[in-house]
Amino acid sequence: MKTYYLIIIGTFFISALAGASLATALRHNFFQEQLGLGTSSTQPQPASEAKDNTSTVAATNPTPAQPNKSKPQTEPKTSVDVQKKKLEQLLAQPLNLPDEVKPGSEFAQFRQRLQQALKARDVQFVQSILPPEQMEISGKVVPIASLNLKDSNSYFWGLLEKTLQVGCFPLSNEGHPKVDPTTGIWVCNNLAREFARRYPYPEKQLGKEYALNYVVVVGKKINLRSQPNTTSPVIDAVSNKVVKVNRRLLAQQAQNNGNLDPIKGWTPLILANNQQANVYNQFAYSPLANRAVFGKINGKWQLLYMPGGR
Repeated sequence: MKTYYLIIIGTFFISALAGASLATALRHNFFQEQLGLGTSSTQPQPASEAKDNTSTVAATNPTPAQPNKSKPQTEPKTSVDVQKKKLEQLLAQPLNLPDEVKPGSEFAQFRQRLQQALKARDVQFVQSILPPEQMEISGKVVPIASLNLKDSNSYFWGLLEKTLQVGCFPLSNEGHPKVDPTTGIWVCNNLAREFARRYPYPEKQLGKEYALNYVVVVGKKINLRSQPNTTSPVIDAVSNKVVKVNRRLLAQQAQNNGNLDPIKGWTPLILANNQQANVYNQFAYSPLANRAVFGKINGKWQLLYMPGGR
């Protein structure tokens, strides 16, 4: 479990919070694909939460260069400022997360069964959908044994459970030769793609790291509290809202507590008025959060890999 923790927890929180590059994308250049996605019903809240450009002068020219005496032009507002303003306006709008899984479909039935297995901590069923020896998670190859499925509190249980709380979308099986050709693959969840489509990554001046500054609070009227507990006053209740994360406090949590559970625990936030708040981890999704990629191999649905996670 220690090995898995160092791979996943360290990759997701410590690397990200230190300003690492964007997460491993889906193998088909995930964030750049123009594909289409949403919210499935979320789980209920806890009880109380209902360079230099100088030119070189030719040596044959003895006359020193004269300074440019023309009146300097007033530079327009920088593109970075414009980008930031546009981004702030976009972030103020709720994020729509439509689920593309048709009710009653084969994948819908599989997803429902998997959700039940995760809730019941059904080791046998979950083990049956995993690769036999190892799997890629957050860009790292992880031995299946290190997932420690026999421990109901294992980090992997919460990680996979959380990925299935938001909608899924289909992709072709190109690049996945083992997947049955008539079925394609399904990606759960769609939050990373929808965030990238709704709030396009700015130009290089602003940098792609900006996505690390936010979480999406997914669900309807999710409580934001003054303290990281269910008895503290509710500051606001939001639905599918993009909120700024307090990266300093989050880094402290990772260093002090180590195990930042994907379901339990609290994510520190900074609201628009600079007020501090907290949201239960179950409802807080990083724009770079893990996704689960499923495909049918030899007639059986399997979890292929889990990209993202920084």
